[in-house]
Amino acid sequence: MRILFALMALNAAAAMPISFYAVGLPVLLRETGVPLEIIGFTALVYLPFTFAFAWAPYVDRSKPLGFPRRRFWMAATLLPMGVFTLLGASLAPASQTAAVLVLAFVISIGAATLRTTILGLTIESFDGANRTWAAALVPAGGALGALIGATGLLLVYGAVGWAGAMIAMAAILLLLLGPGLMLPEASHERPVPGTIGALRSFFCDAENRQTLTFIAPLALGLGLGFGMMQPRLVDLGYSVEEIGLINGVFTCIALFTGGPLAAAGIRRFGLARMIPVGLSVVTAALIYAALVSALAWPRLHAAASVATFFLAFSFIGVMTNLMFMNRSNPGREGTDFSIFLCAYWFFTMIGMIGSGFIASSFGYAAAFGGGAIIAASAGLLIHRLRLVVQAA
Repeated sequence: MRILFALMALNAAAAMPISFYAVGLPVLLRETGVPLEIIGFTALVYLPFTFAFAWAPYVDRSKPLGFPRRRFWMAATLLPMGVFTLLGASLAPASQTAAVLVLAFVISIGAATLRTTILGLTIESFDGANRTWAAALVPAGGALGALIGATGLLLVYGAVGWAGAMIAMAAILLLLLGPGLMLPEASHERPVPGTIGALRSFFCDAENRQTLTFIAPLALGLGLGFGMMQPRLVDLGYSVEEIGLINGVFTCIALFTGGPLAAAGIRRFGLARMIPVGLSVVTAALIYAALVSALAWPRLHAAASVATFFLAFSFIGVMTNLMFMNRSNPGREGTDFSIFLCAYWFFTMIGMIGSGFIASSFGYAAAFGGGAIIAASAGLLIHRLRLVVQAA
């Protein structure tokens, strides 16, 4: 139970600042009239997550100064993240947008490194049937981080401004470090290859390449939807406080619902059978968001489509996380898992950046509809992926 609580806290710590910068910041910028094309670049906070594979082998194998490696990297990431967050309290988002994005990028490097540590610890701590529920911990912890980052901090911003939100974020980061530092270190340690060796071993595996081929269109489609969900609410007249409530109540309920439902389905029917279901749920959620915008349905539907999208996001997230866990080799758990997630977030980031240009030129419905078509195209690869999943 202690390790479950600690992993939830650590996942929340990694997700909270990213949720604020990727979900909350676009709301604040759009409210001040920043163009959608610029807002789309808030997706750059995910860039370190796409390149974390470069230093993941070092995080997996190193024991700096003789400290236990997992606990060392928890402290070595969360403490600087808290310090840089405090430094950002003096910035003004509307007039210093570039500086805020640089700050978000630096903090994201720490969050991506922390995520590598968490992934390795999760795979080391769970195996067999328990791994299905461990795969649900990542989106569940992310849901908690989203609740804090995209809701709590937005409400703090509405009450006391930017500086107060930054101070609150720094305090929460330090608070969430505590449970992780009390975790025992894994007793088994294996040699981990360097970055070049890890990448060579990873990409020489045909099943790894097939898995990446499947997740590329899925992640790109999710990114096209993810990028414009929050700015659309601003354009429909929702206030910052109302958007914070939507993210906190509806979206958090969706995130905490989608993960357990997917985990239960996998336990009952198997991962291979649930992947087409997850893909269908994602496609349906994006089609719903597109219809809401194209047909100008009442704005309540826009809020409902946000919750539906995040339910689908967490639903498919359990399946992808479990695939990545099962494909991660012993001894380089954090490294292999990080390579999968780096690829996943790279395509998600490309979709988010592109969503701003598409929505600005053709409307929100085009961004969501395009996302649905691209995500659905991953279904063409399901047969080959099933073979990979069954082999794993």
